[in-house]
Amino acid sequence: MSEFSYTPKPWHVESGSVYASDGTPIAHMERDPNIARNIPPVERDRNAHLIATAPELLEKLQTLVHWLEDDYESEEFVTIVKRVIAKALQ
Repeated sequence: MSEFSYTPKPWHVESGSVYASDGTPIAHMERDPNIARNIPPVERDRNAHLIATAPELLEKLQTLVHWLEDDYESEEFVTIVKRVIAKALQ
């Protein structure tokens, strides 16, 4: 699998926007008066949490591929993935 470069985790959400641990902005979820459908604040924050979880989701999926290649029993991994999904959906 080739290496994928991105801003190091963890990422966190502040006021509906996503930042790296050093404060570098990753994504701003802003309301735009020029867009017909502005995203409600609750949905905006959920989107931000999903984005902030992206590096961890990628890492866990890469682990899944590795474990499946080794024919690993998946019960422990399912627990980990459920935890990550819960984090993305907060």
